[in-house]
Amino acid sequence: MNLDPIDALTALARAGARTARSRYVDSAEDAVAFAERRNADDPRIVPIVLCNTMTAQTEPLTSEHAIERAYRRLRDAGPVIAQVALPPGPDVFIVGDIDAAGNRAVHLKDRAYGHREPPKTERMLEHLVNRVSKVFGDTRLQRLRVTARLHDNAYTVTQVAGTASVPLYLEPRLGKRGHDRKGDEYHASGRQ
Repeated sequence: MNLDPIDALTALARAGARTARSRYVDSAEDAVAFAERRNADDPRIVPIVLCNTMTAQTEPLTSEHAIERAYRRLRDAGPVIAQVALPPGPDVFIVGDIDAAGNRAVHLKDRAYGHREPPKTERMLEHLVNRVSKVFGDTRLQRLRVTARLHDNAYTVTQVAGTASVPLYLEPRLGKRGHDRKGDEYHASGRQ
């Protein structure tokens, strides 16, 4: 079974990876509302991209008219996902697979660099691979493909695709004081 892209992003975020703010939108107005700046005195639009599982992401959309037009173009191909647009930068791909012997492995794939990375970039990629490994190792995922954008001395996960033998469940872990905490207090698991 294919993973829900928003659930997969949420699982990575709760494992400590930096992910782009994303959610399903069910109308052009909902997409515009997603793009509006929160708690701002002026009604500026944050650049967003729209996509669904059948199409690639659109170019960054910076106006209500552009968002509405892109939503109308995408809505018939399946559920539409809105995501905050990221600055330009190279994309890296991380793949989690199970080999013929049943061992789980997570590795960087298709690195577009012919030179050694700066130490800070190496640490960022190591952090990201560790977060992906945590999600891949703690669940019954059969395959996982993560796309992350490198930008401004940071990374942000933009897309997650994969398959699992059972649905991905996001379970809350309660903090010491018995209430939900943000981030690492949640984990993903695959139940039967």
